[in-house]
Amino acid sequence: MSSSAWLWLETPSPHEKLMSLYEHVEQLEAVQEGVSSMSTEDNKADARRAFEEVWNLKNAALRRSAGRRWYMIRPAFLALGLGVLLATLFSVPLHAAGPQVLRVGSFHGMAGQFQTIQAAVNAAQPGDWILIGPGDYHEQGASNDGVLVTTPNIHLRGMDRNLVLVDGTLPGAPACSSDPVLQDFGPNGSGRNGIEVLKTDGVSVENLTVCNFLSDNSGNNGNEIWFNGGLCRCL
Repeated sequence: MSSSAWLWLETPSPHEKLMSLYEHVEQLEAVQEGVSSMSTEDNKADARRAFEEVWNLKNAALRRSAGRRWYMIRPAFLALGLGVLLATLFSVPLHAAGPQVLRVGSFHGMAGQFQTIQAAVNAAQPGDWILIGPGDYHEQGASNDGVLVTTPNIHLRGMDRNLVLVDGTLPGAPACSSDPVLQDFGPNGSGRNGIEVLKTDGVSVENLTVCNFLSDNSGNNGNEIWFNGGLCRCL
């Protein structure tokens, strides 16, 4: 509550305001007229003192009355303010800050919050951006996928098309190696997909390279980027 509101509450209502100087002068003159027949200054002084006593008693009564009313209504105002505050806090969505930027790896010396793309995907909320620093990422997000995306409206973007590699070869192998011994064919040779966006819409994948995700002997799997059952935006 602002200071002006507090001051307004402490001020008596207009019909109970303290007597103005103008009213004071009028009443003083009336008292003086009532004692004009008195011949001594002492009698006039006594009349003034009597008037001032009445003045002070009236103003003291007005102040006490205003104080009692404020004492009674102040808890109501405090309760109302607390209620508004709690309602505001509980009505704010947990993700009210808007889209977030989740960083993977490092870029220009700045370390990201995540070491794998899949960890960032798992943490992302709709509208978030996942920025991926240069590196060779041997992802194992699911049994047949390097990275599995099921959250709608998230955006994966590499910071360098040629240096951000989602690599299907075995961990520790050189980047996108063609050595047959270093290939990962998935569980029981069932094949693997690179980045699979599964039955969800609004996902974008851009500015990165996916390599060496191979199919099985029957041609199952083996997609580098696969939008499986959703609307895509792949650049």
